Amino acid sequence: MKRDKRPILVWMDLAGDFQEDPARVPEAVRRLAGAGVTDLCPFVYPPGGRVVCQRSRLMHRARQVDLLGPLVETAHRLGVRVHYVLLPFTHLGEVSLAGLPDPALVPYLNDRLERKEYFCVSDPASLVRCLAVLHEVHREYGVDGFQLDSIRDRGAVLVCQCPRCWKRVEDFYGGRVPPSEEMAGHKSFRVWYAASRKEYVTAMVRAVHETAAGLGAEVNMAARSWSGGGAFAEGQDWPDWVRLGLMEMVAPMTYHPDDFETFTVEVERQIRLAPAGFNPSRGSMTGEMFRRQLDWLVERGVNGLSIFQASGLSDRMLAILADRTG
Repeated sequence: MKRDKRPILVWMDLAGDFQEDPARVPEAVRRLAGAGVTDLCPFVYPPGGRVVCQRSRLMHRARQVDLLGPLVETAHRLGVRVHYVLLPFTHLGEVSLAGLPDPALVPYLNDRLERKEYFCVSDPASLVRCLAVLHEVHREYGVDGFQLDSIRDRGAVLVCQCPRCWKRVEDFYGGRVPPSEEMAGHKSFRVWYAASRKEYVTAMVRAVHETAAGLGAEVNMAARSWSGGGAFAEGQDWPDWVRLGLMEMVAPMTYHPDDFETFTVEVERQIRLAPAGFNPSRGSMTGEMFRRQLDWLVERGVNGLSIFQASGLSDRMLAILADRTG
């Protein structure tokens, strides 16, 4: 499904907001489409639970409640695009991956899942898992794209001790690795380590983009703000990914719902690179603040909006959205 106007992308927490009342999904999609929303990002994994809100052979040990199906069907009928939220590195202890292309990886990955371990960006099995989910979701649902989220590499905060990463750390120090508190104080190590994480993460993003493109789907991401340095430390060099053509849309999230000045300063720093994201569901954003931020973004000429998330959008906010962007 081609996009013919500036995207207005809204996140929907299927697991958290609709699991108890699946019949509400189509009406929620119609409500958003009526306000001019062009793209939806459904999140299907309830934290800590054993339910996944989609059909899946890969996640066969989880109880499955298919909320993704009615969302995609209703959205496509209304001309709204759907981007499945893909979590490359986050553990999902409530599911078990079977039916992978390489059966030998199944017990290894299942063990990581059972222990709720994050997937290291350097582990080739992580990419196999990620691409297997991508292929299955596209085959089953015909989604328009994939939204990368939680690219928050745990190894960027705590030096990863998986065999592949630890060998590179040992090589950097010539065999003798100092305590972690000493490593944190070594500027040369921190610079090298951040660059090595970026190398791994960029390889993953490139593989996801090439695979999705082969299926006719696009790749977007919810990004950490670049201005605070957090994105770079976690290997999220999304300005570089935009330049390389690995992202169709990037939404740097700004978590200041009731602080207009901080919001505008952050967006100004990143507006030339990507659409702006803002978050009406976190904190105490009022309808008036929503209108003020939205007016500023429209006047500033942003090339798209990403809103987190649907449950935070009141009827008044949706009326404002329809009026300002229609």
